[in-house]
Amino acid sequence: MLKTSILHTTVDTVGPRVKCPQMVFGLVNDSSASTILQWAESRYAFDNEDDEYYQATCTNDDGGRQLSGDFFKAGITRITCRVWDAAGNLGQCTFLANVTGL
Repeated sequence: MLKTSILHTTVDTVGPRVKCPQMVFGLVNDSSASTILQWAESRYAFDNEDDEYYQATCTNDDGGRQLSGDFFKAGITRITCRVWDAAGNLGQCTFLANVTGL
């Protein structure tokens, strides 16, 4: 009797899930000052397919790395956190850091 086996391969096409705050706020006494902003870090992303956590990197629009606890000048800074899984799929989220001068 001849037995046949079928190999089932799953292809990962979904990126890891990264969570960002909607917006973080800060106040400064004058518009040339800066303040420290903190948020719940989006440093890790979970990938359902791999059942793994991956470390995210957050950057501003200029490409500079942004971390919770960094100084921010008055104005609005868009921050994007990105992470890639083992299959090369991208997961990302974006939020705004809004610092207002009094």
